[in-house]
Amino acid sequence: MANQVAAYRGTKGFAYSAKTNMFEITKLPTSNFHHYDNISSVTFEPEVKSGRQARELVDTMQIRYAEIFDPICPFDGRRNLFSIRELRIPATGRFVVTFGREIPGRRPPKTYTVMLTKVSVVRPSTLQKLLDGRSAYGDADQLVALNLLHVILRHAAIQKNPHTPRAIFTEAGRKDIDYGLEIWRGFHQSVKPTLGKMLVNLNATNAAMYQAGPLLRVVMSYVDSVMGGRGGRPDVRQLEQMEPHLKNSLTKFLKKLRVCKVVNGQKSRSRPIKALIMKGAQTKFEKDGVEITVERHFRDTYNVRLSYPNIFAVQIGAGEVIPLEFLEVEPGQIYKGQIPASCRSKMLEFAKMRPTQRLESVMRAQSVLDYRNSPVIRQSGIQVSEQPVEVRGRVLDTPLIGVGQKQQLRVKDGAWNMLRSQFVHPKTINAWAIVMYAGTMEDGQRCATELKKSFQDLGMGEYFGFPPQPPAIVQLNGQGNQDSIANGLLNVGKNMYERTKQNPDLLVVILPQNAEPIRNAVKNFGDVRVGVATQCMRLDKLRSGNDQYFKNIIMKINAKLGGTNFASLGAASQWMGTAPTMLVGADVSHPGPGSTLPSVSGVVSSMDELATRYTATTNVQETRVERIVDLAEMMANAIEMFWKFQSKTHKRDVMPARICFFRDGLSEGEFESVSAYEMELIQKGIDMVWKRYERTGPKPKVIYIVVIKRHHVRFFPLPSSNVDRSGNAPAGFVIDHSITNPTIKNWYLQSHSGLLGTSRPGYYTVLHDQIGIGPDQLQELCNGLCYNFARATRAVSIPTPVYYADLVCARAKFHVQQWTDLADSQSASEGDQVLGIEHYKRVWKQRNDLLKYNSYWM
Repeated sequence: MANQVAAYRGTKGFAYSAKTNMFEITKLPTSNFHHYDNISSVTFEPEVKSGRQARELVDTMQIRYAEIFDPICPFDGRRNLFSIRELRIPATGRFVVTFGREIPGRRPPKTYTVMLTKVSVVRPSTLQKLLDGRSAYGDADQLVALNLLHVILRHAAIQKNPHTPRAIFTEAGRKDIDYGLEIWRGFHQSVKPTLGKMLVNLNATNAAMYQAGPLLRVVMSYVDSVMGGRGGRPDVRQLEQMEPHLKNSLTKFLKKLRVCKVVNGQKSRSRPIKALIMKGAQTKFEKDGVEITVERHFRDTYNVRLSYPNIFAVQIGAGEVIPLEFLEVEPGQIYKGQIPASCRSKMLEFAKMRPTQRLESVMRAQSVLDYRNSPVIRQSGIQVSEQPVEVRGRVLDTPLIGVGQKQQLRVKDGAWNMLRSQFVHPKTINAWAIVMYAGTMEDGQRCATELKKSFQDLGMGEYFGFPPQPPAIVQLNGQGNQDSIANGLLNVGKNMYERTKQNPDLLVVILPQNAEPIRNAVKNFGDVRVGVATQCMRLDKLRSGNDQYFKNIIMKINAKLGGTNFASLGAASQWMGTAPTMLVGADVSHPGPGSTLPSVSGVVSSMDELATRYTATTNVQETRVERIVDLAEMMANAIEMFWKFQSKTHKRDVMPARICFFRDGLSEGEFESVSAYEMELIQKGIDMVWKRYERTGPKPKVIYIVVIKRHHVRFFPLPSSNVDRSGNAPAGFVIDHSITNPTIKNWYLQSHSGLLGTSRPGYYTVLHDQIGIGPDQLQELCNGLCYNFARATRAVSIPTPVYYADLVCARAKFHVQQWTDLADSQSASEGDQVLGIEHYKRVWKQRNDLLKYNSYWM
């Protein structure tokens, strides 16, 4: 296995070296570790759901029973505990742990029972087999051994810093982003096996945190942001009578947030918020046999008067109601909800680092993670190099770009210029309209003039059938629901038909800022209801737009109409030309944390020889299920569309002989199970088509490739190396050794040139290969496909079909008239928070059949 994988290395391209954010573990554990894990293992009575509480309980247990837990045993915060020696566990396997301290006059602290069961021994030989490539990918012992290293390395840092399972955060350089939130910098850490050595991947990362301090200040920051951030000092009286949607939103924001009661300088331990209580200070409860209000209780007990007796209070812990002004938010609490749209640009700006800055940050990570002083690391014998691993890779040749009139453009720094070029296949527009939901008729006239000029420059002028008559320019009111907006657009089409005897091929829609409901209605109308291309433009962008802006708009329009803007010509197109090849991009998008919405699956597939024309299918499925459950039917549709397109366009009876299936969105832990499941459905989809059309010829062979874009490996050019304008490695930089997994075929490809910050390469893994394509061909194919993204004149970071699948999934809200998350609904009650998947399948609408050959998602 090791020799087979080690031999899967490419040779094409010129040599290029770079540093990475990987650090070698120069010494691995030499002793056995005894593992107490999550099957019959570290369990709690009563049940503990919070990782934070589980860690606190295990820490308390290890202090209380120090004679047993010596030395300290690292714990992963879930169910896995490791000990360098076998623990002398009582015969019952139970440890009684009292959580909290006795306070006179209060209920006694809670008592838990922690149960431990030894299930395995992690031996150094397991790690060595992995490094030698003698361990099968996904082997259970292998995963436990890697988790052991990860838990040991992070043990010291998580004792004193906020953290997630893979990252640690510090207060250094934090920034306020409104909504009661702030960003903290931190470091991602993961352990990765490579051939012959074990590496630690360290990367700068960020997380949104709740602002610490007075809860009332945090609440007012959130309310002011939700209400539009009108400036000035927020009025606390807004909290006396809140609209239902604001109360629901605020409840969702505050629920489970840990706060401390602070009265007269005395601070209690933190407890989670359970609920919001309107006019909570007036809530009554019985005290010493007498019914009193919360306000009176605070006046009598603490000699304090409320400044805001009529605003809501919060219920914390077991039911105590406390006014906001006596609560403080505990620092270091990670916000796990969906980041508000207006905060995302601030987070991106904060996270942006040039390669030199990111490398400097990464070099500081080991001191923050305390690798040198951690007792747990030292007792394990682990040592980590302070110098990053340097790799010698290759830069692949860039393809030529084919454009209209058989011209070819050269690529420079991953980009090309269409200034004097025309589209490969410009589409004819027989009738079109400009619909104004904002702006004046003069804005509409300018839009028509600029678009017509760009149409002609890019080959969609009169010679190609573009009509000389001007578009209809119509002003409409954007008020009302989706049906009323759809009716307005329908009338535009009817009036146009009466005037020209032609239905519009294109609706250009001018929108004001913050017009998401109108845009959703427009896209539902065009994509689903009637099947017409729609192109939305913001009024401010229209007014300030230059020639390049309007040409970018035309690139989207031509693709939406079924045209081809340009084509990647090189090794990728040559290989695809040797046999009918269909490219597939597949993805599943999941709703945000706490959402009740279903997950959305999308499959995008090519239909032509150069992989420039695509069709798409989308479906809904059970929330957070990663497997594409309808993949057989979706693949059957993709194969049929390939066949029908070839018949319609080239008058030939051709089925794909090869299918390159690019899967987005899988984590490494899902590789084996999801790919096996989906390969079976892919084959089932092929069989369905062959049976349906009584085909007798050979069935297509399939290669299944996972493309991961959300990972933490980065490359940093050496001081003497060529770099692009952003200071990153050149487009096409590929690494398929030294830092890759020794048990599978995998590589990193930085296909694009950087714009801002540090470029993130794509991570590619071949899980199934019936085709038997070599490493050079496959790497060049993946690189070439990054130059086919129809709306950009530059290489993108992942192959086009994968990118398109991601875009298609993101359009879920356009396929349902009311894509409403009940978790945010004003009218949702506790009893109807979750609608079943059958409901969503009933209301889900596929894209209109008139758009089946068009890239409507551009």
